[in-house]
Amino acid sequence: MPRANSFDTAGFYQALDAVRQARGLSWYAVWRQTFVDNCTSAKKRERSLPAEDRQTLATWAGLDASAFERKVGQA
Repeated sequence: MPRANSFDTAGFYQALDAVRQARGLSWYAVWRQTFVDNCTSAKKRERSLPAEDRQTLATWAGLDASAFERKVGQA
C-alpha cells in the first residue's frame, strides 16, 4: 500500500504559537518578520499551509517542520 505524508497543521500552529508568545509577539508581527501572507496563513491555520510557508515559519521559530509530518496509509 502506498504511503503519503500528512502534515499536522494544528500541532504545528500550537508549537509556532508557543514560540510567538514566548517572544511576546502578535501574529501580525510574525507575518511581518517572515513575509508570509498573514491573510492566507490565518485562513489556513486549521487546514493546509503551503510547504514553503511552513518551512519559512518553522525556520523563524527554530522548529523542524518535518517533525510534524505523519505517514498515513492510502486506501
